[in-house]
Amino acid sequence: MTNNRLESINGKIKSVVTKNSSLEGFISSFFSYIKSIRYERDREATTALLRVPDVFPPNSAEESYPKALLPYPFSRLLKQLEMSANTKMTEEGSLGNFTKYKGILLDVSPLTCQCLWHKSMRMPCAHVLSVRRKLNISMFDLNFCDPRWIKSNYLSVDHAFHQLPEPERQEECGISQIPDNVPKTCASRYRKLLPLLHKMADVASESTGEDFLKKDATLKQILGSRSVCGIRPVSDRPCNVKGSQLSIHLWFEHTASHGTTVIGLKRKKSCRPVPFTHKPRAERQVVMLKWFVPEAVASDALKKGKCIEEEDVEVDPTKISSSCLESFVNLDEVKHFLY
Repeated sequence: MTNNRLESINGKIKSVVTKNSSLEGFISSFFSYIKSIRYERDREATTALLRVPDVFPPNSAEESYPKALLPYPFSRLLKQLEMSANTKMTEEGSLGNFTKYKGILLDVSPLTCQCLWHKSMRMPCAHVLSVRRKLNISMFDLNFCDPRWIKSNYLSVDHAFHQLPEPERQEECGISQIPDNVPKTCASRYRKLLPLLHKMADVASESTGEDFLKKDATLKQILGSRSVCGIRPVSDRPCNVKGSQLSIHLWFEHTASHGTTVIGLKRKKSCRPVPFTHKPRAERQVVMLKWFVPEAVASDALKKGKCIEEEDVEVDPTKISSSCLESFVNLDEVKHFLY
């Protein structure tokens, strides 16, 4: 398949399949493209086979070949038939081996030849036809024509020229979409619960007197508890509508508060890091002392007011943080901790 043909197929697919389409849309569009090119191929084949061939002399090879071959191979073979009339062959050695008159040695027989055209097309070339003409052998012979060029073989497999059997009914296949398990946002939860709350408000507003006050108190209790609650029926007996006494039993389950998680663990504080220049003086001193002395020595100096000995100060430059060289660091704030 050449690059031009690949580019043509690619362009046709792009014209049918939209950009950034889903897998389901791509499959639907792609199969419609396959169906279209099959119809186009069948139309071209039918048009070529139904064309009226040219009139040739009766009982000649030119008349017999178009009835047995497809249009394309016959057009190539017709040129070889014309060339065979002008191809002069001279016999060399035993009967059937000939050489072309220009001196190019070819091992040619009435059925085979060494030329590239005969090897690629697998049909009688001008040299074979010239030998057969010289030996008075019939020019028409389908035994040395490749089966792909035979018209009867093509018509036996092409569905455009014969009735296909009715296909068996198969179960329809579909593409199932995996449910989205992304956690719902606050806005999506609000939209989901809004119709339910409207219905609860309608039911409560239809009541009057003490019944309404009880329902109002129940809803306020639910709202105030900010907990998951459930309703258990006290009795399965039918309700007395006239003297209805709303008996609701509530139980509460612990939910996540501001300080704990859903399972009761202490919630971690999520605080943003404070820049060094915005920290208090005491915190800056702690950070700067830890650059030069161990953490225990820095803690004693800050909490107990102990002076730092000279042997406790780090003197290896590779072990001292390079942050002390920043322009916003003022080391004068920790000088009074040293002797």
